[in-house]
Amino acid sequence: MRVGLLGCLLLACAPALPGDSSTRADAILGGANDPNSTSVFFVISTFNNGQQGFCTGTLISPRVILTAGHCVDPAREGAQSVMVRVMNEPDDTMLMMSDLRNVVQIRRHPGYSGQGANDLALLQLENAIGGVTPELIARSAPAANAPIRVVGYGRTSPSGASDSGTRRAVSTTISRVMSETFEFGRAGALGICAGDSGGPTFWRAPDGRDRVIGVHSYGTTNQCGVGGDVRVDAELAFIDATLNQFDPPSCAADGRCQLGCTPQDPDCTCVADGRCEACADSRVDPDCPANCVANGVCQSAGCPTPDTDCLLDGDVCAAPSECAGDRCLADPRGFQFCSRACTSDAACTREMVCVEGSCRAAAGGPMTGGPADDVRGGCSTAAGLPLAAALLLLPRRRRCSTRG
Repeated sequence: MRVGLLGCLLLACAPALPGDSSTRADAILGGANDPNSTSVFFVISTFNNGQQGFCTGTLISPRVILTAGHCVDPAREGAQSVMVRVMNEPDDTMLMMSDLRNVVQIRRHPGYSGQGANDLALLQLENAIGGVTPELIARSAPAANAPIRVVGYGRTSPSGASDSGTRRAVSTTISRVMSETFEFGRAGALGICAGDSGGPTFWRAPDGRDRVIGVHSYGTTNQCGVGGDVRVDAELAFIDATLNQFDPPSCAADGRCQLGCTPQDPDCTCVADGRCEACADSRVDPDCPANCVANGVCQSAGCPTPDTDCLLDGDVCAAPSECAGDRCLADPRGFQFCSRACTSDAACTREMVCVEGSCRAAAGGPMTGGPADDVRGGCSTAAGLPLAAALLLLPRRRRCSTRG
């Protein structure tokens, strides 16, 4: 049975959020249609007094949607109860009944009091969603000026004409970070408007994967655009506890550790247990230093595998912080090279030997002696140009190995 009329009815009857218009949060401004973010859902609320409303939510486990608390608060509509259904079609035109998923349990944050801090709710679905990968949530604080992607089913304009019901996204940056919320967008130009409440803000983590870093909660202007999100990293205790009740972890790779699995749950090698371990997929062990990933910063110690941003022993360096061994020593030929502390030759790599507590080239080796020869390969110097001077002309990311 087609229910195109249902979509029309919902959009026509969806009420404005109670309260002053300066605190409304509901549609994407300045963005584009986003048919591929299938983890983002349209949240349809029907209250027992006949009122209807719509918001946005995000699948964070096969049976759990994360949204804003005010989206499913009956008291805001003068009601006593609410029935919630969700769908993740790109838009609400020509919906099928099979597109709608029932919500069987709602849990708002225990500190919820309206928009802003603690404005979160988790929705337990009647059945698990298949074929959609749940989103990971951020476990670190957002930073001002960080690039983000904002998604929602709301309007594209604060005007009376309603074009809600289509999933859209826009890219912007975080403008301000507070203890429990952060803000973004530009008034009347880009950001959120009516219908986006509860939707996700995605942030690209150092491991290259997107994470939900915020949930749309409020707006700061009646023009729409500038919006405020609840920081999910500030509400992890509530999210984790409810998630484990609504949809316990499985033995599969779902980002949560389930003990007692045979074979072992791959997520159990990457949990906060005080040990930094290499993960089975692209996730990052929360116990590992943040700079262990490829981000242009050398993390010399504490990583499960060597940080690829670090220079190797013998490579030309400018500072110890660039080197895997945390030492940048002077060479008699006028440049510096990476090294490490040692007590014996066994601690050294690349045919270096331990000399006075640091790894150096063996006597007569490629890093000792008189004037330097031309460096071979891609780092060749011009004829007659001293090596130290030639190195100054090289791009920083093309430093030569002194062993060259």
